[in-house]
Amino acid sequence: MLADTVGRLVAALARSGYGDDAASDGEDRLTRENPVLAALYAAAVQGRVAMGVEAGQRIARLGNAALAVESPDAASSRCATLGGFSLHAGVAVAAADRAGLERLCRYMGRPALASERLERLADGRILYRLRHRWRDGTSAVVFEPREFLARLAAQVPPPRAHQVRYHGLLAPCANWRSVVVPLAKPSLDGAGSSPECAHPQARSPRARRIAWSDLLRRVFAVDVLVCDRCGSRMRVMAAVRSPAAVAAFLVCIGRAGRSPPEPQAGSCA
Repeated sequence: MLADTVGRLVAALARSGYGDDAASDGEDRLTRENPVLAALYAAAVQGRVAMGVEAGQRIARLGNAALAVESPDAASSRCATLGGFSLHAGVAVAAADRAGLERLCRYMGRPALASERLERLADGRILYRLRHRWRDGTSAVVFEPREFLARLAAQVPPPRAHQVRYHGLLAPCANWRSVVVPLAKPSLDGAGSSPECAHPQARSPRARRIAWSDLLRRVFAVDVLVCDRCGSRMRVMAAVRSPAAVAAFLVCIGRAGRSPPEPQAGSCA
């Protein structure tokens, strides 16, 4: 099973330009297009400093080597390592275990770091305490401020990378996707109650776009349609598109009616 997974992963990397042919010239596509981001990724994976005079050195760790333990997965039949890739299948969620499924979803959607375990030391360095002690006894890692920012930048996905991927029945071209995707509910006037909509494989109509205000409320928890004075909901009356009307409105509220001029080449901003 692991061999098949590694084979598919290597094939996918080769199709993306990260195979043996790309590595023969010493660099891959990401290194050519964005060398800074590629260097940050490489340093983060290796646990080393990415920039500065200490570039290439190991990240400072705190812990007790006497508490180091062997990997508990080494003797497990559900864990394997091959070609630098590891597969861990020791944790399973039963079909009826809704609480376990919620824990798994929360684990997959967790942020890159927990702010409550982050601490600024007296010398200005950044200390991050680990939730679980590593097998070598490490309980915390220490970063210089610039290196900590570099490690945060390494969490940024590469350019033009998909953030959500659907597999199996939920994939866009899956033959049975129309069976598992919920159908549109019939309206009160009888629309949508035709035999075509009742068919189990009938495709539901495309959902409407989410309003920009709803997107802001979902992502940033900011409701821009709440009135600052009375707290009631506001609604859009009209959209002003004329540049002259926009400039007149900005001048009326005491703002500049035009954007600042762009700096000329060679001048100081």
